[in-house]
Amino acid sequence: MRWSSLLVGACAFGVGILACVGDEVAPGAVPPDGGGAATEDGSSSSSTSSTSSTSSTSSSSSGSSGADASSSSSTTGGPGTPALYMFVTSKEYNGSMGGVLEADKRCQAAGSLLRPAGKFIAWLGSADRPDMAPLIPAGRTWYASNGTTFIATTEDLLGGAGLKHQDFELDETGKKIASNAPVWTAVTATGKARAVNCNNWTTLLPGQNGAISYPATKGPKWTEDGNNERSCSFESRLICVEVLP
Repeated sequence: MRWSSLLVGACAFGVGILACVGDEVAPGAVPPDGGGAATEDGSSSSSTSSTSSTSSTSSSSSGSSGADASSSSSTTGGPGTPALYMFVTSKEYNGSMGGVLEADKRCQAAGSLLRPAGKFIAWLGSADRPDMAPLIPAGRTWYASNGTTFIATTEDLLGGAGLKHQDFELDETGKKIASNAPVWTAVTATGKARAVNCNNWTTLLPGQNGAISYPATKGPKWTEDGNNERSCSFESRLICVEVLP
């Protein structure tokens, strides 16, 4: 009886108003300390609300994360849809690679370190790959292996404008290669194959050459560098492009 009287008195003088009025808290209001009105059994009435809120937040966060993984845009960085990966191989190869499909396997192996389920192909021209355009998906963007450096759009790769980022020097591990490191290409600035391709990337015979370029070069020279070519016994890197997430 004594405690009841004290509680009534406290309410009368405005002490512990929330405890007395219980649920009459402004809609949407959250106590800054995470606490809530005491219930009759002494537990916090906000525990269920807090759990619900946490669950909701977790669900929202999880949903957002899933969306980012599948639909990140070119403005936020991070490959997803439509953004994809593009890199230079850490390994060097001579011009006899067994053809472009075998070169694709080298890019696939390297690219799987970035996205195991992705599909990667080599940026190489040959009689077996006369045009890169049918293989490059429209409306996409590409990022370097760090996931944040914007490299190009579909139009940049196939329109002759060149890459947006001149410092395209990251391999599949994120390591920066030398700015003067050459790559095999035999692909023009508009994606067409060149005839200087080590007999379709299958030979080391003397007198056979392959076209090279320097990916760190501004403009279309990242893929088509005039008459810059090397003997097929020369070892160079590949440019790998993700074409499907």
